[in-house]
Amino acid sequence: MDALDVLNKIESAGYEAYIVGGYVRDKLLGYNSSDIDITTSAPPKEVAKIFELNQEDEFGCVNIKNSKYNIDITTFRREDNYFGHRPKKISYVKDLLTDLKRRDFTINAICMNSAGDIIDPLNGKQDLDNKLIKVIGNVKKKFSEDPLRILRAIRLSIIYNLTIRDDELVFIINNKKLLKNVSYTRKKEEIGKIFTSNNCIKGLFFLKTLGILDELEININDNIVYVKDYIGMWTQIDYSDKYPFSKLENQRIKAIKTIVKYGKVDSEILFKFGLYDSLVAGEILGLDAKKIKKTYDNMAIHSSDEVKVTGMRIKELLNITGDSPIIKIIKRDLIINLVSGNLTNEQNVLEEYIIKKWK
Repeated sequence: MDALDVLNKIESAGYEAYIVGGYVRDKLLGYNSSDIDITTSAPPKEVAKIFELNQEDEFGCVNIKNSKYNIDITTFRREDNYFGHRPKKISYVKDLLTDLKRRDFTINAICMNSAGDIIDPLNGKQDLDNKLIKVIGNVKKKFSEDPLRILRAIRLSIIYNLTIRDDELVFIINNKKLLKNVSYTRKKEEIGKIFTSNNCIKGLFFLKTLGILDELEININDNIVYVKDYIGMWTQIDYSDKYPFSKLENQRIKAIKTIVKYGKVDSEILFKFGLYDSLVAGEILGLDAKKIKKTYDNMAIHSSDEVKVTGMRIKELLNITGDSPIIKIIKRDLIINLVSGNLTNEQNVLEEYIIKKWK
């Protein structure tokens, strides 16, 4: 089921429904998006009933997921009494315009109906054509309600080469301290999206010029290199330890930093850290990715499980009974010689080497 199917199904039940926000904006800009927001006059319980779903979140949003799209359906609404950057009161309304006026920027309030026609009462398409980011309504109110919108405006300007209107930019510069009130999780998400853009480096220095990086507790140096992997970008900057990273993300950051500090990618590095992180580090170091891949492909082994001689066989060859630390030492010696190319990964070759050196 795609977005138009969803619209048609809601309309068949007698309600209005429109695609709105990022999907429409991206489509007009020539980008593909799998995240789709739909706004409708149907109450949440009716939406859930239409799609035979027994779910809606605390904000009355019904979610439909499939292999291609993530679709969020919300009812026309007005949001009031913001507290902690969230509306304390949500009132469902009957008209589309009221719903659109609660949104952040005009370029995020462009709608599309089931016929593919653009519905744009706030002239977002005109602003998009003029490459302009403009707040809907009062600039101070919108940014103060949710300061994350400051970072979102900058992120959109960086990714899509848009200009932030003077009124908004002046407010951002004079009130950047509002970003202190945004959670590190939400800041990390926005920064991560910036890191995926080809305009990333230019954008980071724009943030530095505005003084935003100081508020984000991030520091960059002049030698930062753009890499497509977002962890590769985090690896190259200094940031507050309050930013939340998963165990895997921290492991990857540590690995890439270690490789970059080592200054090259050889078979030992590839064996220890794997191909992917080695390629990311190699990109930072300016190394040839094809050569790194060739070195990896030519390695005799890529993990310790591939060694053709087992610990049990080593014991048999050396007449060792019971557990002995020497087994681990021998296996490590075999790995070093296999990775360096001094030995081929053939059982008879390895057994002959073990007997000659260790018996």
